[in-house]
Amino acid sequence: MPPINSADLSAIANYAGKYEKRLFATLFNSMDVLKDITLIPNLKSKLQMTKLKVTDGPRPYTGDYNAKSGDLQFLPHALEVDRWQRDVNIHPDDFRGTFLEEYMGSGSNPNNKKIPFAQYVWKKVIGRLAADINDRVAFHGLKKSTFAAYNSANTYVSGDRVYATVNNQVRYFIANQAVAAGESPSTTPAKWDDKTVEAITPGFKQLISDAITASSISEVAIGTIDNSTVFAYAAFTALWRSLPEAYRKNGATIYCSFTDAELLMDDLEDKVAKFTRMDVSGEIFYLPKTYRKAIIKPCTWMNNSRRIIVTPKANLLAGTDKQSDLNTISTIEQHYHIEASMSGLLGFQVRDWDAMVINDQA
Repeated sequence: MPPINSADLSAIANYAGKYEKRLFATLFNSMDVLKDITLIPNLKSKLQMTKLKVTDGPRPYTGDYNAKSGDLQFLPHALEVDRWQRDVNIHPDDFRGTFLEEYMGSGSNPNNKKIPFAQYVWKKVIGRLAADINDRVAFHGLKKSTFAAYNSANTYVSGDRVYATVNNQVRYFIANQAVAAGESPSTTPAKWDDKTVEAITPGFKQLISDAITASSISEVAIGTIDNSTVFAYAAFTALWRSLPEAYRKNGATIYCSFTDAELLMDDLEDKVAKFTRMDVSGEIFYLPKTYRKAIIKPCTWMNNSRRIIVTPKANLLAGTDKQSDLNTISTIEQHYHIEASMSGLLGFQVRDWDAMVINDQA
């Protein structure tokens, strides 16, 4: 993740006049994904999961023993975690000459490294870290191995993935248009989208895409829900009923973006709620006509996606070492500034593709 080399005070450097002493920051999503799916803690590298698949075997009695070849299949599967880091570099002296200097400790000695509003700064850095992982990695994370080293002699097309050293840091990019030779992420940044955060570890979008390619799962043809040609209530119901009955009877979750959840509520209001009370219990939103087995879960981490995932909660996994790694900052006091860093492990996986149904939108 990108470091903060020093505080950017350009917007407040020349601030004059009356100001409010309370400080505010942009509101971010927290780690909602770790509440919505199943967390596997204490992972150092990977968790090997082996699925046992038993084929149908009973037959009319003959009295002759004859076991069928391949009757039991052990299928290896792994939840792997990748390491991430977040670096922060704060120079207390940067705040002198701004209205924030009131928050600094007394004295001008450069070794007086009391950080202005320190607790506030740390809280917001941690909050942004959680938001980046939730909004950009959990679903939209990419395989770092799919990025190739940038070559100035090459031309690139939209969608090509490269990594390059920018400001002494290796960063990851995707071309958003045709790129001529020599137009690097440093010299022509407008032609490249920075995907350094997403490159931490593959998210569910990437995992599902790979599973489709490997024929581990197939999309259910639904189309784009718009409540004009494709209606949300019918689409969600069709997806639910595509899930094997064994999972439906035990209950499962329908994961979707807030966009699709809101379209569903609009459609239900038109078709169901004006005739009868919507099937809602407390804060749990159930899909009607499912015996309260299908929970609708709008997810912040599926932002900008039209994918709908139907599966038991236990089937979507997140792996970490310790969740508290997201709240632990290590600091080193240098002569004139403080270096702070955070690091941890993170990974996502689907336990069993047979226990999942998806629509045909990404």
